[in-house]
Amino acid sequence: MSAPFLWGLFRHPVAAQWHDGQGRAALLGDAAHPTLPFMAQGAVLALEDAWVLAQSLAASPTDPAAALSRYQQIRAPRALAVVAAANGNARAYHLHAPLAPLAHALLRLGDRVAPGLPFRRYAWVHDHDVTAL
Repeated sequence: MSAPFLWGLFRHPVAAQWHDGQGRAALLGDAAHPTLPFMAQGAVLALEDAWVLAQSLAASPTDPAAALSRYQQIRAPRALAVVAAANGNARAYHLHAPLAPLAHALLRLGDRVAPGLPFRRYAWVHDHDVTAL
């Protein structure tokens, strides 16, 4: 039997600046807002970034610097919120005894009392339609 392979997961801040200010280069996806895998939204955020970036550039074809600034202005609040939610889930998913069994019992009880509550808690993530902006 081989030894298990372990790897680290690291929190990184969302970048303060996603573009060069001159309209020549922009960051998107994990380059702009790396996230832990506890919301399953990393690839989704990158696809949303690509959509908004394309729309921003199409709306300001003669001013790419303004387009890139608009792209970041639109996307940064959502990226910050999703990264924060993933960080919160990371803490919750890695509880140790005696907190973990208690937390699991509360989740089971909560599911009986209010079925689907965890799904509603994250509706703002899953119901987001970037194409409607």
